[in-house]
Amino acid sequence: MKKSILFLLIFIFFAAFLGSCSDDSSSGSEASPYKYLAAYNDGLVIVDVNDPANPVQAGHCDTDGDARGVFVSGSYAYMADGSNGLVIIDVSDPAYPAEAGHFDTDGEARGVFVAGGYAYVADSGNGLVIVDVSDPTDPDPAGHFASTDSACGVFVARRVRIRG
Repeated sequence: MKKSILFLLIFIFFAAFLGSCSDDSSSGSEASPYKYLAAYNDGLVIVDVNDPANPVQAGHCDTDGDARGVFVSGSYAYMADGSNGLVIIDVSDPAYPAEAGHFDTDGEARGVFVAGGYAYVADSGNGLVIVDVSDPTDPDPAGHFASTDSACGVFVARRVRIRG
């Protein structure tokens, strides 16, 4: 665990901003017409932007909290859902997204980033919560970092090697 964290730079932003994120292999990549919106009281909203001048709702999954941030990886959307913690939603069928897993972060989940089988959750006054999501249907605690202020967003930078 400690070794893998050494290979990742983690930046916690102490601002009230976090947009939607996705990794290159996700269904939210540029090749997909679907975009994922953390819509506070409405949970996850999936928008089809195949025609950018006329975006339409493709699917919706209500959550028990206040959707604050979303990260899409593969067939799953990882939702920072306020006091409801981390909610993992199966988006393999964008018309019918469904909750697949849940993890109580003990705080107010405001942002999430997924990398290397872990979800990194900015959990307000609780700091950074690290969750093992190698099985998205059964997330497990992996680690915690107590920040000195309210964590609102998180970004994980991957190490890049340039060969010349």
